[in-house]
Amino acid sequence: MAKEYYFLSLAPIDYALSGIIIILLMIYGLIIQSQKKESLIHYSYFAKGLFVKIFGGVAFGMVYLYYYKGGDTIDYYSGATCMKNLFYYNPERFFELMIFKITPEKYFSYFNNHTYWPPYHLITKTENFNVIRIASVLAILTGGNFLTSTILMSFFSYFGIWRLYNLFVQLFPDLYKQFAWALFYTPSFFFWGSGIMKDTISIFSISLVIVYAHRIFMERSGSFSTIMWMILFSLLLLRIKPYLFLALMPGLIIWFTFERVQRIRIWFFRIMALPLALSIMVMLMLVVYIRSSTNLGYYSADRVLNQASIIQQDLLREDAYGKNNFNIGTFEPTIPGILKKAPAAINAGLFRPYIWEARSPVVLISGLENLALLLFTLYSLAKLRFRLFTEPFRNPILSFCLIFSILIAFIIGLTTANFGALVRYKIQMLPFFIIFFMILNHIVIKKKQANIQPQYFH
Repeated sequence: MAKEYYFLSLAPIDYALSGIIIILLMIYGLIIQSQKKESLIHYSYFAKGLFVKIFGGVAFGMVYLYYYKGGDTIDYYSGATCMKNLFYYNPERFFELMIFKITPEKYFSYFNNHTYWPPYHLITKTENFNVIRIASVLAILTGGNFLTSTILMSFFSYFGIWRLYNLFVQLFPDLYKQFAWALFYTPSFFFWGSGIMKDTISIFSISLVIVYAHRIFMERSGSFSTIMWMILFSLLLLRIKPYLFLALMPGLIIWFTFERVQRIRIWFFRIMALPLALSIMVMLMLVVYIRSSTNLGYYSADRVLNQASIIQQDLLREDAYGKNNFNIGTFEPTIPGILKKAPAAINAGLFRPYIWEARSPVVLISGLENLALLLFTLYSLAKLRFRLFTEPFRNPILSFCLIFSILIAFIIGLTTANFGALVRYKIQMLPFFIIFFMILNHIVIKKKQANIQPQYFH
């Protein structure tokens, strides 16, 4: 009978090795910071951001190990440990599972009493087993040390986020401090986005897709290697969380076509070009999405609306998920049905759980963060007023940040009814939502200082 393996403890040597790795990584961070910060002032945040990222990974692992006493990250690493054992026991089969799809037949025949068996529920979805594949490489490198593997996951993912930070600083140099707060110091972002989870890999992939796409389409430096890197990280995102890739595309299309639209001299065609181009691209994406439904499986067009309705109601079951849940109401699994729920879903995705809805310390921390985010948003709305609705049409980066944030908030608010899951899923859009207001406020202040009146299409 298959004996599933679950990792649930750390030995003293694990803590000692983790401490050594942290010291080495921080020395590396301080060296990079000292070499660069004189010429590039934003590098003064390199070591600080790295420390916070590693701290988030360690805290995340400890919470799951000693507070939850199990959970997704433990399951993923348990599967990774079995893959590590398989690497030593039968390398040929290890590499086969790293490349080709795992099946129930392979699961029961490839793993044995020497390797143990990964948690079976993680092999039924390709996205879950892909996390095990990535984590197994870390398990091999660290000799099966969970905490050290988590630290390395945090370390590698930090470089994707740092590249995104570099890009935003390149575009708005005066905001390097504000961007550091959004990308490095937002509590949910550095906590939930630093462990051995799909969320960490997704953030890493999103960051690098944006960076390489900008290099290709805006900087016109589309070398072969740059294109290959963008394709690689796009595929990684598709393999981990396909809906995030689909949500990323509309905003990127606007960002990278905006400059060309601005060159159109006739005002009517200039106004119509961007919505028309976006509509065409969305239609093409929908066609591709529908035609590739069989390959997307769980995310296929013929299942996704039904799944949204089913999941939202399923997550309300207190016997399975506890009392940390909320309800935006039932809805029909149709386009009109979900659009009716858009305001409630977007609000939930952005600002819930409210502080009074917290039923656990972890959710309480998220509730405090959401309260700060809500107050920040209300303050920005009161201060910026109508420019909130006009400036995004003039600045493509604002359009991208807003569209991506709202789309993700809508998707997770619609399909998630459990606060424990919600606080994790929202981190992909959280820094972009904050950065949207940071950039918008900066643009408005600059225009006031220069006494420049808003320039509308004419």
